[in-house]
Amino acid sequence: MPRRRDSLDRVLAGFIVMLHEAREALTTALAARLGEIDPATAHGRVATLEERADAAEISMRRQLLIHATVHGAGDMPACLTYMSIAKDAERITDLALGLSGLAALITPPTGSVRDDLAQLGGAVVAVLEELPTVIEHEDVDGARDLIKRARAAQQACLARLDDVVRSESETGVPHATGDTAPGRWDSSTQPVALALTYRHLGRIAANALNIASSVVVPLDRLDYPSTLE
Repeated sequence: MPRRRDSLDRVLAGFIVMLHEAREALTTALAARLGEIDPATAHGRVATLEERADAAEISMRRQLLIHATVHGAGDMPACLTYMSIAKDAERITDLALGLSGLAALITPPTGSVRDDLAQLGGAVVAVLEELPTVIEHEDVDGARDLIKRARAAQQACLARLDDVVRSESETGVPHATGDTAPGRWDSSTQPVALALTYRHLGRIAANALNIASSVVVPLDRLDYPSTLE
């Protein structure tokens, strides 16, 4: 990421808060999806965090526009970088809201599917937990490590998604069981719900990867760190 002027430190501080709250949103949504906490309560909390992320992104844009106007083209790369990764942070919270909404509509997965989802979700959460420190200290080695881990999680999610789609194509579209409560579907008969879960987690991993890449790639390659392994 380009060097900051002192006036950009406030933008950085706000962005670090966004990252912490994005991690909280995912942790809460994932706990609801796994049946660990009440889904309605979780969805309400994640919705609040999503609204805060929207407001934070708007505030960052305003601060960056003012900064660019005052300081000119010299800080333009930094301003554009922050605008890009702020959108990634907002998208993480938005995707977490989708997960928490899904948790409110469907019963949690069970058995090995639940264990696998918990492990994969935990890997994504772990990336988000380390991301604020890496960004704040512009830790190049840490960023490269997070890029690898986020990419691995993203690829694992895509593989699970392929498995779900392939399984559905082989077995046909199942129906809801008769013993589930109204409005709550059995996840073992709902491949669409699992597909959405893996899709959301994969996109969150991709957004985290984009944010980490801001430490190690120039602005024109931001979001495309494919050569960094």
